[in-house]
Amino acid sequence: MDAGFFQDRVKGWRIAAELTQVELDEACGFSKGTVGDIEQGKKSLSEEQLVAIVICTNRDLLPTLMESFGSLYKRLQPFEAPLRRRFGKEPPPPPHGETENYRQGRDRLFSGADILIKEMLRISDRNAFLAEILFDAAARVTRSDKPKPQRVKKKSGTPKKRKPKPPAQADTA
Repeated sequence: MDAGFFQDRVKGWRIAAELTQVELDEACGFSKGTVGDIEQGKKSLSEEQLVAIVICTNRDLLPTLMESFGSLYKRLQPFEAPLRRRFGKEPPPPPHGETENYRQGRDRLFSGADILIKEMLRISDRNAFLAEILFDAAARVTRSDKPKPQRVKKKSGTPKKRKPKPPAQADTA
């Protein structure tokens, strides 16, 4: 994902900050018309411009990134299970030391649930916590040394006993 992923969000951030395009150009130190060109797709959004716009629209960088990842995850997640079935791929094993509680919390965060966000408010260094989640997610994508999951056949247990069919009755007419 690059800075261009956020291009369509710039106008919303600017409007929420109650700034005109000219005011945001000036606040960010951009040349006249840059924000308008970015919003209209005439100019690509660079990483430096993205960070400048986030700062000048009074947003926090890390939660802004997490918001976008959550939105992307929410759109992509419905494809995962059907495609795993189609390709015959099991989910990868969890990273060493990952607890079920942590996994559920991370999944809820990426799908837009507010449960983990409320928990984060109690943590003193919220940005460090978000950064840890973000870096963990990035590591999951780029980790190439993890072993491939082995498919395990389920044991069928004891076979079901079939009920014997009742004897056929002959017609005596």
